[in-house]
Amino acid sequence: MKNVAPMLDPADPGWRAVPVEQVSMMATPLAMQPTPYIRNSWEGREYGRVAALEVASVHDGRQWALRGAGAE
Repeated sequence: MKNVAPMLDPADPGWRAVPVEQVSMMATPLAMQPTPYIRNSWEGREYGRVAALEVASVHDGRQWALRGAGAE
């Protein structure tokens, strides 16, 4: 790709031609969350509902653009 600048807009029509990869996701166990604040904030609440992430990626040799969407 010559120029990724237009692709910085996730609605740019150029994204239609970019292959999408699906990445499986899983929740990080609450005990492994990095801070007590996060652990306490999410205790007893549902989290980790996104099962997969759809990602598209383009680059021009200097810049890299990613477009992602979660699929519940």
